[in-house]
Amino acid sequence: MSKACYTPSSRFFSINVKNTDEVLKNWEDIKQETKGQETYTDTLKSVPKVFPALMRAQKIGKRAKRAGMDFDSASDALKRLKSEISELEQALNNDDLDEISDELGDILFSCTNVARFLDLDAEEALQNSSDKFIRRFEKVEEQIKLDGIDMKSLGIDELDAYWHKAKRKN
Repeated sequence: MSKACYTPSSRFFSINVKNTDEVLKNWEDIKQETKGQETYTDTLKSVPKVFPALMRAQKIGKRAKRAGMDFDSASDALKRLKSEISELEQALNNDDLDEISDELGDILFSCTNVARFLDLDAEEALQNSSDKFIRRFEKVEEQIKLDGIDMKSLGIDELDAYWHKAKRKN
């Protein structure tokens, strides 16, 4: 493959690369150098906090992978997600709001790792699920109105039955 040339701070150097993976690795090394990032932690900290949280978490996971800190498979990432859910259940039993918040955050972070392994964008997946929820909610509300019932008067079990009907139709 051809040489890549780069000129940071009026320096010139050439790099021989064999494939696109090497090009990407060299590009990351160059970015790290020009941004003054000396450690892998520096690269994680440089992911902008203004990014949407799911996007930021997914980028942090991707950068941690470059340091070798990653799961071997989507299945392993899913196992961690299940473990985090168990930890949330324990936090709920402890009735500790700070611990609950921490564990919920760990679940969301773990979800982004599963998405990353599946080459899915977690932000996009959540947007799509939110839109799907709204469509189903609309069907539930329409059916309840057709049945002449005030939605607020129904309990969660009754609402859930309507939800499952709407889900089967969508």
